[in-house]
Amino acid sequence: MTDKNSIDYLSLTSTIFELNKIGDTKLVDKLNHILANNELQKPTKHNKKEDKTTSFYKVTLSEDDLETIVDLFHDLEVKYLGKDYEVTGAAASYASMADKWQDIDSTL
Repeated sequence: MTDKNSIDYLSLTSTIFELNKIGDTKLVDKLNHILANNELQKPTKHNKKEDKTTSFYKVTLSEDDLETIVDLFHDLEVKYLGKDYEVTGAAASYASMADKWQDIDSTL
């Protein structure tokens, strides 16, 4: 089950990976806490209950934390635009990640 303020496992772990690359350990710690403690319950008939890659997590971050993540992915999107600023696969992927995080409301 998902809700508006949730994010999928792969997006969450990818965000942790990118934040680690820039050394934002405080935000990495917050996301690791979400990963360890905020998994949403899967439907009763879910066929992959033990598979974390099908899990969603309740996001509990401040507006500033969410803005930091969105800014990170927007910066990466721009970085990976093509020579003539055409959209590449990587740029589109980072834009999608920014959109996912931008759709989450602050809970703090």
